[in-house]
Amino acid sequence: MSPDLKLDPENWDLNLSTNAVDLTDDASGETATQAVGVRLKLILGEWFLDTRLGVDYFGTAFVKNPNLAAIEAMLQAAILDTPGIARIVSYSQIFDRAARQLTVTCTLLDDQGNTLNLQTAVP
Repeated sequence: MSPDLKLDPENWDLNLSTNAVDLTDDASGETATQAVGVRLKLILGEWFLDTRLGVDYFGTAFVKNPNLAAIEAMLQAAILDTPGIARIVSYSQIFDRAARQLTVTCTLLDDQGNTLNLQTAVP
């Protein structure tokens, strides 16, 4: 993978407060970790340049009584489909019904052998 514009992991937006734009560190796996986070946050059809990209949250997750096993399979498939990701070492998800929020925590192995840790609310 090649480096990407570095996003703030708290809000997934560019941090321009320093008047500089940083790039992700590909050697440490930062690029692949960010790519997974971005992929999990992209809703199917959201990007106008390619509406085939994204995760089908409206068809699977944003329904009454969602099937958590189906959501887990869908998200794991999205993770493994991310360039630079070799395999999922561990995966867990917590669904907070009151807040209507799903938090994914995973440990991944990238193509360069780096162990990557990601925790993010989706989408």
